[in-house]
Amino acid sequence: MTYRALYRVWRPQRFADVVGQEHVTRTLQNALREGRIAHAYLFAGPRGTGKTSTAKILAKAVNCEQGPAPEPCNRCAACEGITAGAVVDVVEIDAASNRGVDEIRDIREHVKFAPTQVRYKVYIIDEVHMLTTEAFNALLKTLEEPPAHVLFILATTEPHKLPATVVSRCQRFAFRRIGLADLVKQLRAICAESGVEAEERALVRLARAADGGMRDALSLLDQVFSFCPSRITVEDVMAVTGGVEEEAAIRLLSRLIHGDAAGVVEGLNDLIAQGKDPERVTKELLELCRELLLIRIAPDMPEARERVQGDEALAALAEGVAVDRLFAVIEELTRTQAEMRWTPYGRILLETVLVKLALSSGKPSPAASPAGSVEPALMQRIAALEARLRQVEEELKRVRSGRSGANGSQASGAAVAAPTTTELPAASTSRRSGDEPRVPWAQVEAVARAGTPDQLAEVVKLWPKVLAAVKARSLQVHALLVDGRPVAASADGVVLAFKNQFHREATEKPPRKQLIEEVLRDVLGRACRVVTLLEEQWAMREAASGERQQAVTAEREPERDPIVEEARRLVGDALVEIRD
Repeated sequence: MTYRALYRVWRPQRFADVVGQEHVTRTLQNALREGRIAHAYLFAGPRGTGKTSTAKILAKAVNCEQGPAPEPCNRCAACEGITAGAVVDVVEIDAASNRGVDEIRDIREHVKFAPTQVRYKVYIIDEVHMLTTEAFNALLKTLEEPPAHVLFILATTEPHKLPATVVSRCQRFAFRRIGLADLVKQLRAICAESGVEAEERALVRLARAADGGMRDALSLLDQVFSFCPSRITVEDVMAVTGGVEEEAAIRLLSRLIHGDAAGVVEGLNDLIAQGKDPERVTKELLELCRELLLIRIAPDMPEARERVQGDEALAALAEGVAVDRLFAVIEELTRTQAEMRWTPYGRILLETVLVKLALSSGKPSPAASPAGSVEPALMQRIAALEARLRQVEEELKRVRSGRSGANGSQASGAAVAAPTTTELPAASTSRRSGDEPRVPWAQVEAVARAGTPDQLAEVVKLWPKVLAAVKARSLQVHALLVDGRPVAASADGVVLAFKNQFHREATEKPPRKQLIEEVLRDVLGRACRVVTLLEEQWAMREAASGERQQAVTAEREPERDPIVEEARRLVGDALVEIRD
């Protein structure tokens, strides 16, 4: 066979050819330039990111007849021999198939001998984490103090499996997943060199399917070249990779967001009939939700602007979906993707979740409560606030128009205060849907009235410490809790106000709420129950409290009159009587 796979043809032969790993290549080149060559290197990172290729380039650089040099010449006998695999002093070992202690003992015996063809003996041990414990122990001494003519380069995709004693004897380099832009740029260059036209969106799809690995990207491109040798389109890439066409994914997600459960089932069945894997459909929907979220929260980012250009369907969908809705869909799809690994009924699981999401976002049935509708709930809230405002104004007019005396003042105060305690929960709950957790107003009032400003200041001061402790125990709970803030605190309770209803609902789940209360107990040194509500609900309560305080202040205005105060100073309180 004369044909060579693309990833072999385009294997980097110089440090400059390595894509997306400048932090590694630059360090190695500087070390070669200054003669600071270590005796052992550890290259760790995901598959297909250039670990073995970089190891071979380093082997050529230290053995180049023009060097050691920052770049191998690739023309001398040493460079050409290492590239062809014909130099016996550069040994590449697959630790997955040579993992025993006997193979390592064989290396120990051979490192004593000087190289015969080049300057350094180089041992490249790929997938080094596959070695047995005994093999690692046999390698330790040689790895710590090898002969001057020996260089070890270890490569692994799972560095956490290596003994710390091995890692500490090496210079470690972390190879990163190659960025989308770098992958697309390289694929574009290869297509141009091969004389094949390719749509930009097709190259982006290939790069995404590669998941940060250059070798995977080139293998997929090689397969697409065989499928369509002259011109590559998005449809060709979808056919080869088994991905979901963008239009179909947008159509399915649009039906889900608009509550079309029947359309969701129909769309999913069409994709399954085309041979699409349920797990792949879930992944495509997650990526689409991520793009929509990016467009909504950061529309000025270059990636977001490029994504919506020329895609009217995506732009329209982004305009019509709420961020809270995207959060809910992403959370459910992420959980579903994790569960798919453990069930043979992936289609049923995905179908159930999508229908559930569609029904939860659809319009309520005629029998449903009016509270499920946004506009009626808003109108009810406005009407309740207006009624309370009119009642307070009437009471203030009565106070100012001539009602005096202790009995009248107490009655007025009671009349003004009454709406606050009776109507505030009603006004707030009028906007609540059937599945929202109720606001425990009795607990909120208990904490707010029993608490002091000093207790709230203490919680606010320690809040960053609370967030850090929660983050150490659960990243998910921390992501929800950062949306809230303490607004009231007492000796045994804390009221948290959230900006987002979804975050509040998620925090109310017993395991998460229990975790927060445990952290508060550890940080504050006392047990505290957590009560949650929305920022707007807390603002309504504060507004009601302010109105009540204004009414009481209006009743007492005559008593603060300068003339009255002067009379009290001259004759005493007992002889002063205020009359209108």
